[in-house]
Amino acid sequence: MMKKFIALLSVSSLAFFAACGDDSSSSPADDSNNEEITSGDSKAKSSASKKDDSKAKSSSSVKTDDGDEDDEGDEPISVDPKDEGSDEGDEPASSSSEAKIEVENADAASEFNAEKETLKDLRDGQTYKTAKIGDQIWMVENLNYEYVGGTFCKDDEFCKKYGRHYSWGAAMDSLAVFSDDGKGCGALKKCEAKDAARGICPKGWHVPTQTDMETLIEAAGGEDIAGKKLKSAEGWEAGESDASYCKPEYEDEDSPYWESCSKGSDTFGFSALAAGEYDFYKKKLNEPDSTTSFWTSTQMLTSANVAHVYVASISYEENSIFFDHSGHVSDGFSVRCIKDEE
Repeated sequence: MMKKFIALLSVSSLAFFAACGDDSSSSPADDSNNEEITSGDSKAKSSASKKDDSKAKSSSSVKTDDGDEDDEGDEPISVDPKDEGSDEGDEPASSSSEAKIEVENADAASEFNAEKETLKDLRDGQTYKTAKIGDQIWMVENLNYEYVGGTFCKDDEFCKKYGRHYSWGAAMDSLAVFSDDGKGCGALKKCEAKDAARGICPKGWHVPTQTDMETLIEAAGGEDIAGKKLKSAEGWEAGESDASYCKPEYEDEDSPYWESCSKGSDTFGFSALAAGEYDFYKKKLNEPDSTTSFWTSTQMLTSANVAHVYVASISYEENSIFFDHSGHVSDGFSVRCIKDEE
């Protein structure tokens, strides 16, 4: 059935999955020539380019316009890779009338209960905890909605706790299943996302913009301390790279590493969990229990004409939160949705 589904998709639709299949061997960006592409925000920061390739998997049951249904979610969709600097193959993905993607309950609403601080996603019936931090209302659990491709779930137990990992194209709803806000996003070129793009989030919520994330970080005390205040108090362990800093002899208040090795304080109930990061190219979950990263909807276009995405990253060994445009479209990160302003 997967082969039949693939055959129906137009080249423009497949470009969405090319975000996880194109060769991305770009050189580090020239900071002096960076141009930021945002979903309504615009603050330039220093550029950091990742060298990566990737292939996405299709993980949901979808229907094509001929009525057939595909239940196989583990077979990668193959796309002939193009050079990321060329004008061919890197065009932003777009949904096509030739293969309409139908998802069950795509038009379903969501139910937000301010008193109980919960959000129920009526697309699949899952309920998430929420919290008001400053003037913003955030989901304080990772999204676990199964999109039509570009998602990773280690197993049901893992995803119930940590949520799914999404490619940026999936996070932005590149195939325009729910809205046109992020239509065509997910390739390596410029993407004209709308401000406060809904993406894969429940109705009435959206993928955070760069400004949304910066506002959260500021409310949590700034980048130097926000990591500790937003981290869950449990579930963080030292990864292989930083284990030497967390030996018992360093765990005292006089040690410069003592604070770095302490658990999160979860001051605002954001409860960032160490979900790790998924590599769609290598098909590997990296650093579970010691790191996590969250997508935004804001891009930076480098001088090499390659788009990277602003990402907020938290690690075990740091109190700070690392926020820059180091996210590559082939990465698999977590999604925390934020409530639309009324």
